[in-house]
Amino acid sequence: MKTALILHGFSPQKKLFSFKPTSRRWWLPWLQQQFLDAGWQCRIPLFPLPDCPAYEEWKQTLEQFAPRELSFLIAHGAGAGFIVKYLQKNRLRLEKLLLIAPWLDPEQKFGNFLQTDLNADALNGIKEIHLMFSEDDSADVRQTKDRLLTAYPQIIFHDYLNFGHFTSGKTGHSFQELWNLCR
Repeated sequence: MKTALILHGFSPQKKLFSFKPTSRRWWLPWLQQQFLDAGWQCRIPLFPLPDCPAYEEWKQTLEQFAPRELSFLIAHGAGAGFIVKYLQKNRLRLEKLLLIAPWLDPEQKFGNFLQTDLNADALNGIKEIHLMFSEDDSADVRQTKDRLLTAYPQIIFHDYLNFGHFTSGKTGHSFQELWNLCR
């Protein structure tokens, strides 16, 4: 059976989590349902302390979901930054890795949570890597995008306009452009 894991990001604004955890917001539950309807196994782990993340705690949570047995891994924002850091020391064999608005915290707002060197061979066990970016996202997401595209020329880049951070507007509660890449 094909398997997928969807990793959420975070927001430093605690008030955003009083309504719904990040794993249940935006297009993430919709995408999970698309996978389930297609006969896949798909999960969205809930990372601890999404408003004040710690790498080791996120790593422990991820590893409870057997990432070495995945077909696809989809990650958004800080979740994408987290999986990039994780892959620097932990090899995964995947059919596809989809990074949506990845963020590696270039200004170190969260200490060493996402700080990592990018090793040229870290993503070699992945058949296809896609990076989705919107031109109206923040400058630090742009910096991350540029850094990843420089380090990993095998990334297939998808450039959008007016998608923001892929959390509202043209995506909101569904994200057909992403699902098209998953099929």
